Amino acid sequence: MTPEIKYCSTTENEQGPVYEFETDDYQGNQEEYSGPVKEATPEPEPKEDAITELLKEEAEEEAYDLIPNNSIYYLKGDFWDDWDKVKGRMKKLLGHHDTISEEYKKEENKLFFLSHSNDKIIGKPQLIEPVMRTFPLIKILVKKEKNKETKEEINLKKVFTLGERADARYDGYQADVLGVDFWLYRIIDKGKEYVVLSEEEFDLEEQELRGMKISVDDYAEMSRSLKIKTISNLFIVRESVSTIKELSKEELIGLTKALKNSGVGAEDFKDYVFWHKQDNRIYDHTESYNKLKQAQLLSGKYEGYPLHIMKTGPAGTGKTCEQEADLDKFQETEGILEGADSRPKVLEPSFKEKPANVGYIAKCNRFAMIDELFKMIENYIASSNDANAYIGHLGGLNFLLEQKKRNVGSGNNNSAVVKSTAKILITTNPMKNRNTISDHVGIIDPTTMSRLLVWVQSPEEIEKAYSKQWKVPRTPKQEPQTQGKGNADTITSILDSCYIEYLNNFSMLENVFAEKYKEEMVQIKPFLSIYDSCQAFLSEIDENRVRQIIKGVESQIKGPMLSIWRPRGLHHAILVLDGLIKLRCLFKDYDKSFQVKEEDYNELEKLLHQMVKNWDTNLQPKEDYS
Repeated sequence: MTPEIKYCSTTENEQGPVYEFETDDYQGNQEEYSGPVKEATPEPEPKEDAITELLKEEAEEEAYDLIPNNSIYYLKGDFWDDWDKVKGRMKKLLGHHDTISEEYKKEENKLFFLSHSNDKIIGKPQLIEPVMRTFPLIKILVKKEKNKETKEEINLKKVFTLGERADARYDGYQADVLGVDFWLYRIIDKGKEYVVLSEEEFDLEEQELRGMKISVDDYAEMSRSLKIKTISNLFIVRESVSTIKELSKEELIGLTKALKNSGVGAEDFKDYVFWHKQDNRIYDHTESYNKLKQAQLLSGKYEGYPLHIMKTGPAGTGKTCEQEADLDKFQETEGILEGADSRPKVLEPSFKEKPANVGYIAKCNRFAMIDELFKMIENYIASSNDANAYIGHLGGLNFLLEQKKRNVGSGNNNSAVVKSTAKILITTNPMKNRNTISDHVGIIDPTTMSRLLVWVQSPEEIEKAYSKQWKVPRTPKQEPQTQGKGNADTITSILDSCYIEYLNNFSMLENVFAEKYKEEMVQIKPFLSIYDSCQAFLSEIDENRVRQIIKGVESQIKGPMLSIWRPRGLHHAILVLDGLIKLRCLFKDYDKSFQVKEEDYNELEKLLHQMVKNWDTNLQPKEDYS
C-alpha cells in the first residue's frame, strides 16, 4: 500500500534539490531523488500580530499608536474576516463623529486604511488601464455645527471610506484624504464581476488573489472615478499567486512514472485526450491526428507563442465532440465559442463600454475552443453589403495568436492592455461550394491563417468517424488505495483527478503540490500539471535538421497553401516536434533530458507529409458517407 503523503517540499543545496517529506511508512526508492532526504517540519500557522490582538480587545488607543501613518494595514488572523467589521473599527479609530475644538490639522492626525486578507477570488485578470490610478481610500470631512445645549460652534469630524457617499452640502468640507495608487483589473469569479485594486502589477494569466471584498454603497461616486458604468464589488489585493503550477523536468518524469506504476501509460494518455466525460466514450482519430493533438497539448512556445491548430472536415466527423472533450479537461469559464451564432468581432477586443471587452481569445486561460469558424464568416458575408466582405477576415487576431502584450483602444478614451495566454483549437466545416482548403485561402487573412497549423481530415479519418466505433475507458489493473476517499473508476479518470495515495512514489514531487494542497493534501489533477509544466520549456532540437525536413515537405505542396505554410512553417514544425519529443520522454522512455532522437525527426516528417496530403482532400459531403 502506498503511504499517504502528509507534507512534501524541496529546498536547494550544492548537490541539488533536497526533498523533504513525512509519511506514515515510506518505503519508496530514494535513488529517484537527486539530493539527500531529510524529515520536514510544516511551517506554523501565522500568528496574530500585536495590532490585531489589541483591536480584538478594543484597546483602540494602543492600536492607533502602532498603526503606520498613510498606509494600508492588513490585519492578521481569522477574526477580521468581514469588510463591515473592519470598517466599523477603522472609522472609530480615525475619530468618526468626534468633536474637535479647533480647525482640523493634518500634521496632528493619522490616516490609514485597514483591510483583512481572508477573502479569495480566482480568475484571469483584465488590466482596465495601462497606468496606475489614485484612489481615495479615506476622506475626512469637517462640518461646523452648533452644540444644541451650549449653542457653541463646534467642528464635527466625519470619516468616509472607499465607496461611501460624501456630500459637501450636508457633511462639510473635505479636510484630508488618503489616496493610494493602484493598478486596476477586472476579474470574474464564480459568475461575479470584481474591480480589483492592486498596488503591485501582476501577469495577465489566471491568478488566485487574497485580500478583501468590498461591496460598494456609492455607485455614482465610484463610477465617476473609474468612468465605468456600473460597479458593485471591489477587491483590494494583498497577494496574488498564479494558478499555473509548473513542475521541473525531473518532477514531470517522476509524475509519469508514478502514473505508470498505477497502470497509466502512453495509450491511456492518448485515450484521456479524446475522452468525452459525459458520453464516456473515447472519440479518437487516425494515428497522425492523434499524435498531432497530443503534440499540441505538450508543446511549449517558439518565437514567443504556442502551436494553434485549425481543423476542418465534413459535418458529423467528431470535431465538436473533440471540443467538448477539451472543455471537460480545461474547464474554461468562457466555454466553447459557437461560431455559427457569433460575429467575428467576438474574438477580439471591443470598446463599446468600459472596461473594454477583450474578446473571447484573451479571456480564455489555458485553451480556447472555437467551433464553426467558417460558418461565422459565411453568416457575416451574407449579412454584409461590403464589396470586400469575401476577403481578409480576422486580421486583427494576429497579436492575440502571437500572445503579444498590447495596449489597444478606440477614440472614445477607452483602452485596455491585452495579452492572450491560451492555445487555440479551431474546428469547422468547410464553406459552401469550396471543395478544398486551398479554396478558402484569402477568406481568412493570409497572415492570420499562416499563424495556424491547418489540418484537413483525411478520407480515412472521415470514414473512421462515420463508422462510430468508439472505445470506452478501461479500468485500472489494480484497485486504488483510496481508503474511502473516492475511487478512480477508469484509467482516464486517474489523469482527470486522483488521490495522492494512489500514485506510487508521489512523494518525490516538489512543493507546488504541498503548497497548493497543504490543507488536505489528497487530490491532484495530473493532466493539468503535465500540460502547464510542458508550456514552460522547449526540448533540445536541431533547427537545421527541421529546416531540411521542411524543405522536402514544401516540395509536395500545391497551390496557394504554400504561401500560407512558408512564413511560419518552421514555427509549426518545431513545436510539433517538441510535442512529439515530450510525448515519448513522458510516456515511453521516461527520459528527463527531453533530447531529440532520430525517431522523433522521422515521426515529424511522416506527420507533415500526411498534413500536406490531406490538404488535397475534397471536403464536400459524399453519398457514400451518408
